[in-house]
Amino acid sequence: QPHLLSYIPLFPEPRQNGYKVLKTNTVKYRGNSYSLPFGTYKNEQTRVFVSEMDNQLMIKNDLATIIANHLIPSGTGNNVVNTNHRRDTSLKLESLREKVRAFFMHSPDIDAFIDQIDRLYPRYVRDQLSSLLTLSEKSGLIRAELALGFCVRNNLFSAGDLKSILESQDTEKRPEIPAIHIKPIGDAKTQLIVNIQPKKSDIARYESIFNQSMPVR
Repeated sequence: QPHLLSYIPLFPEPRQNGYKVLKTNTVKYRGNSYSLPFGTYKNEQTRVFVSEMDNQLMIKNDLATIIANHLIPSGTGNNVVNTNHRRDTSLKLESLREKVRAFFMHSPDIDAFIDQIDRLYPRYVRDQLSSLLTLSEKSGLIRAELALGFCVRNNLFSAGDLKSILESQDTEKRPEIPAIHIKPIGDAKTQLIVNIQPKKSDIARYESIFNQSMPVR
């Protein structure tokens, strides 16, 4: 009928083109304002994409990476803030990157390794780099450089991989205890049992690959 108003759903479908990010690093959604991590706003075209699940608002960037989660309040006019969003953590993370690069004297290998960590573990870059730096400082530059080069050549890009390579180096360098020859005692059967040598276990996968990749000097 001409006099009837068109139906407008109470909860419209999420916008396909996203929601505009304000200069204050916030987004307006259904009458409430939600904080976003520091630096989310880039320009007037910056958009985020939201979805609701179990009374939680999940916010993603244009790469479909989750950047914020908020509890949805009752009513409207609320300003929902995560205090961590007000901190410029990017500066601290960049400082950590620089420390790692400096330890490895800005080698091409460490640049490639960090780039891959940024790509593969965007939410855990800090944890990865912190572990990498701790392991490297503990092992020393020479051993750390050798392990890092091996990781890059074999597409192993995580702090856990580097740790495994360093541990395989320890296994390789562990001195073998010389056999102690004791004067035989007892009859022939007793001597045979004493002289039986147990079989050694296979070398771990990382150690095997590492040894095969060692350059010939």
